[in-house]
Amino acid sequence: VGLSADYAPLEFERTVNGEQEYAGIDIELAKKIVKDNGVKLKIDNMQFDRLLGALKTGKIDMIISGMTPTAERKKEVDFSDNYMTVDQKFVVRKKDKDKYKTLKDLAHHRIGAQKQTTQEELAQKEIEGADVQSLTRLPEVILSLKSNKVDAIVMDSA
Repeated sequence: VGLSADYAPLEFERTVNGEQEYAGIDIELAKKIVKDNGVKLKIDNMQFDRLLGALKTGKIDMIISGMTPTAERKKEVDFSDNYMTVDQKFVVRKKDKDKYKTLKDLAHHRIGAQKQTTQEELAQKEIEGADVQSLTRLPEVILSLKSNKVDAIVMDSA
C-alpha cells in the first residue's frame, strides 16, 4: 500500500511506546482490506507526487492516501467508490484574514499547494496570475505559509 503519511487525520506517523507507526482513517481502511483479502499489509510511505508512478510501475499494489479521482487520473488508474467527501479551502495567516476573503483577492499572489494534488490544480486554474509554489509534503506547504514564503495555501477540509 502506497501512501503519503503527512495528511492527518487520514494518514500520519506517530510514536507509540517509543516506536514509530502509521495511523489514521486510511490506515484502518488498509488493514480491513488486507484482512478481507488474506494478505499482509506492507506500507510504503512516499511523497504524494510519486504515488501514481509507483502504482503504474508495480512498486505498490494500491494507493490509500486521500487521493481525489479526477478525469486525468481515471485515464491512468482505477479508483474505488468514494468513501469520503471534502471541500477545498484556502488558508491564510490570521493577520491577513480581512485581506484575503475570496479567490479574486488572491489573484497575482504567492499560493502554496502540495504537488500533483487537486489543490495544486485549483490554484493554477482558478486563481488568476497565481505564483503557485508546489511542495512535496503538506507540512512543508503549511510551513511555507507560517514563514511568509506564500500568502495563502490551498488544502482540503479533511
